[in-house]
Amino acid sequence: MQWGQFTQTQREMFTKTNQRYGGDSVLGAKILANVAYIPFMYFLGRDYEWLSANVTVGANFTRFNQGQSGKPQVLSALLAQIEFPRVTFAKQKMFRTFSIYTEGQLWFIPTDVSSDVDIDNLVPQISVGLRVNVF
Repeated sequence: MQWGQFTQTQREMFTKTNQRYGGDSVLGAKILANVAYIPFMYFLGRDYEWLSANVTVGANFTRFNQGQSGKPQVLSALLAQIEFPRVTFAKQKMFRTFSIYTEGQLWFIPTDVSSDVDIDNLVPQISVGLRVNVF
């Protein structure tokens, strides 16, 4: 699950254009599937059993409560993540795995507006995050 905000006032700190989607309460959910797990001890020996990497693909569904139409809008995106470094502390019971991930997304943005201006329907984004496994 995810929550965030991106209001027009916040957007104006970066650019003076009107935002297409945003709001003071942006809610979303991701569905993720690990497609590859790479333990580095297989390549570098038992001294590196604490280090690994993951490759993940999935989908993101986000509800923006403000849009140019004045109505809330749900947008979807395909995504891929590379989680590296992924560090595991074997003797700990809680908070035993920490990692940094890089995520590429391809957002699908529908439009039913006829316009002389070219409107992007596919918008790529890249982000970086920190993941902590509690249990």
